[in-house]
Amino acid sequence: MSIEDEAHKLDAIAERLEALSRQFASQMNAWLSETDAALLEILGYGLRYAGFGGLLGAARGRTEELCEALRESAAATSRAAAYHGRRNSGNGESSASAGRSVPDTPSSAPGSGSTSSEPGGNQNGDAPEAAPTNTGPATFGSSTSTNYRKTFFDEHPGLKGQVWVHHAVERQSADIYPNAGLTDAEIHSLQNLRGIPKGETNNTVHLSKLRKAWNRFYDENPNATKQDLLDFATKMDDKYGDQFKPRVR
Repeated sequence: MSIEDEAHKLDAIAERLEALSRQFASQMNAWLSETDAALLEILGYGLRYAGFGGLLGAARGRTEELCEALRESAAATSRAAAYHGRRNSGNGESSASAGRSVPDTPSSAPGSGSTSSEPGGNQNGDAPEAAPTNTGPATFGSSTSTNYRKTFFDEHPGLKGQVWVHHAVERQSADIYPNAGLTDAEIHSLQNLRGIPKGETNNTVHLSKLRKAWNRFYDENPNATKQDLLDFATKMDDKYGDQFKPRVR
């Protein structure tokens, strides 16, 4: 197989991986939402979140992790295809120099620039550990996109691949409290997004401590308002925000 054929094959694989991640996320999120709604109708708030809410939240988190891994695999495959394409382009560039230009690192990616969009940030868009980016109460902004990962990583390109994107006020809050007036624009706004480092911090904070805390909140506050949700998100920021990236405390 020629290098050109290999490049085309890698491109096709990348497109397939990306399509699979979108399809899987859509189907799984739809199933989880339907299951959640059915449990709410059958069991009510208390039993639902005491027994099954945490499991559904963990399943949703693992689904997001799998989809993120598929997207990263697609991106890596696409870069490999581009590398093969450059090797076959006949532009006189050596394999070694072409190889050095392949990694799509945040510091050299177009649009990342040499300055951060946040005060005190470095050239990768990642705030220094000693300088929290926000110490105020949790707030909503307004986003024109529901692709919250893109919204977050466009603002913090240096954190891509390092963190899972968490909603300070969770996405499911809009379903649990339909009268609270939450909108997709608010839920997916940059102001409502937090970066939680992958690995142990994600496992202990994101998928355990935050999950249990929100489950208790839902159980104890069946008629919460939008401000109640923001106030609780602020408490979570106060408690765990020093472990987020960028830090918020």
